[in-house]
Amino acid sequence: MPKFEIDDYLDINPDEFLIQCSDKEIKDVIDILITEGHIDKKDHIDGFGTKKNIFDTVFGDIMTKLRENRLKITNDDMEGILSILKKY
Repeated sequence: MPKFEIDDYLDINPDEFLIQCSDKEIKDVIDILITEGHIDKKDHIDGFGTKKNIFDTVFGDIMTKLRENRLKITNDDMEGILSILKKY
């Protein structure tokens, strides 16, 4: 775990902390953020531990917007979404 010198009060920015973390510690932080619901596991890394490409990122952003607006979706919109899903 990162070590910092302190006199009286410790004020560490998140980026300062993360820069000092090992790869394993970063993975632990990500696991904590997923567990606490701050990030969705599918949104940061694929199942093989590789970073998403731009197409995955754009598609993920679209799905996030759709999820955030789910209560505003009309019946017609839902039928359209379901018809798209039926193709696959």
